[in-house]
Amino acid sequence: MASSSKPHNLRILSLDGGGIKGYTTLLILRRLMRNLSHEMGETEADVRPCHIFDLIVGTSTSGLIAVMLGRLQMTVDECISAYEQVGRRVFGRPPALGAVGKIVKGFASSAFYSVEALQAEIKTILGDRNFPASTSFRVDGKPPCKVMLCVTTATAKPEVLRSYTATASTAENYDCTIWEAASATSAAPIYFKPVRFEAGKHEFSDGGLHFNNPVNEALAELSRDPELKGRKVGCLVSIGTGSTKITPVSKNLASFLKKAVEMLTDSERIADDFARSSVGRELSDQDRYFRFNVPQGMEDLQLDDYKATERMQALTTLYLSKAGSGREIERCTASLMNPDRSMDAHIGNIPSVLPRQAHEHFVERPTYTNLLRRFFHVKSDAGQVKSQIALDFGNMVKTSMPVFWVRADMLTNFASDYRTISGRLSPTEATTESIPMMQSLDHTRRQLEQLKHECLLILDNADDLDDFLNLSDVSTAINTYIPRNCRVLITTRDPRFVGGYAAADHGVQVKPMSPEEAARLLFKSVPRHLAQTVTDETAEDVQELLEALGCLPLAVAQAAANIRDQQLSILQYSRAYRDKERRMGLMRMPVRDLSNPAPRSAAQSILVTWEMSFDVLSRRDPLSAACLNYMGFFDHRGIPHGLLMRLPEFIEMGPGEEQNVVSRLLRLSLIEEVYGHTDIREYNLHPVVHERILKRLKPHETSRYGKEVALVLREVFPEPDDASDLTGTDLSLARYLFRHNLSFIPSATSFGVRCMPLVFLMQLTADFLRQLGFTGMSVELARQCMDEAQHVWSGDDVNIFWCLTTKMDCLAADAGDAYCDEILSDCDLVGDSILSSDLARSQLSNSGIDKVWMQLLDFRTHSLFHLGLYEEQLFLSQLQLIRLESVTSEDFERAIRYKHDIANLLNHFGKIDEAEMLCDSLLLELEGPRQAEIPTYLKVSVLRGKAACLERRWYMQVPLIRPTHSTHLQNAMTLSLRACQLAMTLGVSDIIGWDAVGEGFLWLVRLNRVTEAMAIASGPLERLAQENVHAEGALFRQIENFLLVVKGTVSHPLLAESSAGTYLLRLVHDASKLHEINLAQLDHTADPSFFQLFVQGIECGELGRHLAAEDAHRKALQYLDGRKSLLGLILHYNIMLAIARQPGRLEDALEYRRSHLSDIEPAEHIYGTLEACLALDEADRAVYRRAIEQQHSQRGGTLVWTDAEAAGLARAIKRYGPLENGVMPPGPSAQEPTSSHSSRIRLPERIRKTVQGKSKHQQ
Repeated sequence: MASSSKPHNLRILSLDGGGIKGYTTLLILRRLMRNLSHEMGETEADVRPCHIFDLIVGTSTSGLIAVMLGRLQMTVDECISAYEQVGRRVFGRPPALGAVGKIVKGFASSAFYSVEALQAEIKTILGDRNFPASTSFRVDGKPPCKVMLCVTTATAKPEVLRSYTATASTAENYDCTIWEAASATSAAPIYFKPVRFEAGKHEFSDGGLHFNNPVNEALAELSRDPELKGRKVGCLVSIGTGSTKITPVSKNLASFLKKAVEMLTDSERIADDFARSSVGRELSDQDRYFRFNVPQGMEDLQLDDYKATERMQALTTLYLSKAGSGREIERCTASLMNPDRSMDAHIGNIPSVLPRQAHEHFVERPTYTNLLRRFFHVKSDAGQVKSQIALDFGNMVKTSMPVFWVRADMLTNFASDYRTISGRLSPTEATTESIPMMQSLDHTRRQLEQLKHECLLILDNADDLDDFLNLSDVSTAINTYIPRNCRVLITTRDPRFVGGYAAADHGVQVKPMSPEEAARLLFKSVPRHLAQTVTDETAEDVQELLEALGCLPLAVAQAAANIRDQQLSILQYSRAYRDKERRMGLMRMPVRDLSNPAPRSAAQSILVTWEMSFDVLSRRDPLSAACLNYMGFFDHRGIPHGLLMRLPEFIEMGPGEEQNVVSRLLRLSLIEEVYGHTDIREYNLHPVVHERILKRLKPHETSRYGKEVALVLREVFPEPDDASDLTGTDLSLARYLFRHNLSFIPSATSFGVRCMPLVFLMQLTADFLRQLGFTGMSVELARQCMDEAQHVWSGDDVNIFWCLTTKMDCLAADAGDAYCDEILSDCDLVGDSILSSDLARSQLSNSGIDKVWMQLLDFRTHSLFHLGLYEEQLFLSQLQLIRLESVTSEDFERAIRYKHDIANLLNHFGKIDEAEMLCDSLLLELEGPRQAEIPTYLKVSVLRGKAACLERRWYMQVPLIRPTHSTHLQNAMTLSLRACQLAMTLGVSDIIGWDAVGEGFLWLVRLNRVTEAMAIASGPLERLAQENVHAEGALFRQIENFLLVVKGTVSHPLLAESSAGTYLLRLVHDASKLHEINLAQLDHTADPSFFQLFVQGIECGELGRHLAAEDAHRKALQYLDGRKSLLGLILHYNIMLAIARQPGRLEDALEYRRSHLSDIEPAEHIYGTLEACLALDEADRAVYRRAIEQQHSQRGGTLVWTDAEAAGLARAIKRYGPLENGVMPPGPSAQEPTSSHSSRIRLPERIRKTVQGKSKHQQ
């Protein structure tokens, strides 16, 4: 490439790690290089990244990309071709048995793929470029483009490899070839074994553990390298590899988890932290830092999914086709073209978001705009047009600061406007429509807090302080999402905001207009020929009219609208108004605030004015009047024009006729026309007008209008597929219409509207509330829906069943008191009648009847499980599977679920062989041709089911001392941790995900691998804080229990003092505060006495001091204060065992189990039944007796034990004492002594050392 002198300021390229997903990096870079070549007037082949960038930094397979682009000086297209070849030839050779083979290799800590195959492909690339395989990675002299690769040493230390000689005293220069360096940075643990350099014998692996996003390491190099030091950054380009939800599997599945969890958010967290840092903000403000990353669609791609290139190409093309991304590419191109341009900081063009200009007849009120320059809070009653004053002020100051207008009357409107702001602030980001509302709100709040410039946030119509603060659920409080660093202006009718939220001296009370201001507004709003009748003699009539209107801006504006519409003079209107007022004399009484010295209630004059407008409307244009009546059933803001026009009076109209209907309402100032950010035509009503519409209608009118609105809302509100939640455009549409459902349903039911569409709408809305996490509200509405359904249909109509299923789904999600009993009762009362009903059977096809039958069984088995009625559940589950296999319509997912449930129950009843056989068949399905049909949650459940079988088999053998070398244990642990990793992709709103992560955490804790356990727990807790999930019901309880277990473990003094423990405790505290979980109820586990008693009880049990063990466990149990927890289950289980092992107390133990069955039975499922433990005790005693007999016998020789016998003997020696004394162990009903004697028994080495060590400890 012909080139002019090299710029002085540096151009740096930073490439994230991500396995095969680095393919997206190359696609983004190709688009950038294409733009550069066009601007430079060169061909794409002539413009290479090595010619543009001074330094290229990469990690993982992006390190391989950095080598090809910088060290081998390849074009992007050449690099893409080579990258595809490497992926196809290396990852296209899967381990034997596919993913099952990966599991086996995970057991053995073996790599999934051959690093030699990877190196061979790199050598092929070198050969194609005429580089000998022995070519050194480090270049002699000054390379045109420096390359730095991030790696990890064998001791887990972060390190870098350089293609140039480092002179800094802290930097190491490693001698290696190009193929050694490229394979080392790409060798992700468990996917490839580490790479050992021939020279120096250094061993390295993937650098993604520490530098998955190497942007900070790239900048750090500038201060270390003398050739780069002192030169400013002209342009820094950072390219990601898509969503970072996927974690790579570790070199050793369990030991790698500590870092694997951190990598879940590593790249984007580092990018976010860098963007918010002072350096990042400065570079970004000066157009010197650019971050490109495909935001969605990459979540489920594995690091070795080489076949997904077409999908990655489609997702990247979609990302680059967005206007925001295109603008970023153009700005980045300009920055790369001229990195030496002026670097003076400048203020970015941050757009204000205001709904509209002030009303065309708005009369300025300088008294208030001047006050607003000092205070940011406006309070008034309805009709004072406080919103117009705030809007006028916003338009006044928007040239000096960004202004954002947000509706604060309800959370859904607030969230909708926040989404608009988010899109304006970050047009290149993907839309937030598809993410949960609370997460979207928190995301926008952070965006506003990150603005470098002061901004003004106007919160309009925040008319209820209780809703605004919502102390009962702060996660749904608007106040929670107000940015800390914004100036805030609130308009409200609630006087409690002054002093209760804003400082008492920071409120501005908007009073009625002065007569002069009101007169100006009236005459400004009325045509001249209608105002000419006002003379000095009739001026008193005008003054009387303004006084009657209370000088309220809204009332004056509506009066002027009536004058214009009816072509009355001001004098004629004043007389008509007096007549109307006499007929509505009671409405003149002030009812809002009796202590208010204001001349009239704000609502009074507005209603009188509005009644006059409506009377005229009813006489002259009944269609417009009907349209207004319909609007009364919707939310008063954002009523879609298209939705109104679907109503029967308007559905056949053309555009001109539709306009005539709404134009009369607009002329009378009864509604306001607005356009949302999606350019949807909408209408707003003043809240006072909206409240009055339905109250003035007759009962038969409210019934007719309500039924039509119900039909329309039911038709347009999206309905989810079977057993699925709304996603994509359906989810966006549901969010858009949701507030109208919430406004319509209570209004319709309060006015006695009753019809089928209303019931269906209640059903859909309840289900959507459940999806959003508002489970309490969903149950309340679902119950109301069932009541209405039973009035609308006969008792055996199948539609009642569909309402029932929604109610049961909501009950299950809420998991309230006695919810299982309610589900079973509904199944009995409603389900059975439907199945035997001729009417229902006539409404359904055969497959439909099967579906009803199966769903009823689903609900029954769900309830039986949570009630602990496992035998009944097993019977029904087997019945379900038989029924499912007999129907013609195949349901593969449901069949997998039923088999999984049956396997779990068989395992629970000790039928491990049958359970394992079923689990093995399910594992094969996970790897079979239909694996894509199995949802992630079910894959997690299947893995955990198999792990539970292996664990149960292990515990049945050795329930006390658990050797970590057990194959069953190792396999169970690996499967559980695999399920844990997979569960992390489910999201923090998924109950099964929390359960699986909690199980993985407990596995590691039980194996004393607490550091890794803390890493496991930190990932979901970080995401819980970031996404601000709304949790109720079962999800809330799952999170609560998870926090309890984590805090109970990490609060141990030895762990809490570590940096990881301190960080995890802070996450637990933040999550507890966010979800209002009382930390005081969890603090019992932080007491050292609790852990001392807990450990003391276990040690006493192992030493045979069972009475002392019982006493210690009972004392520890008191710390739990009757609170349900996993620690409580373990303590109850240990107390039962301690009682049973005392002489003559077996019946006491059985009685204890019966009285605490709900606590002990889950523990027995994990650790083994009481009977199994006692049987094993007897087996241990038998082995011990044999050893004693051998000790006393006169025969020579030694005994050789099996592993199981040796483990039993080790337990017996610890419990009954060494063999030296030769005392025979007691039976189950005798007192158990301790003794000592020398042993000639030959034990396996690992068991002998254990016994010797413990004997020394006893002495």
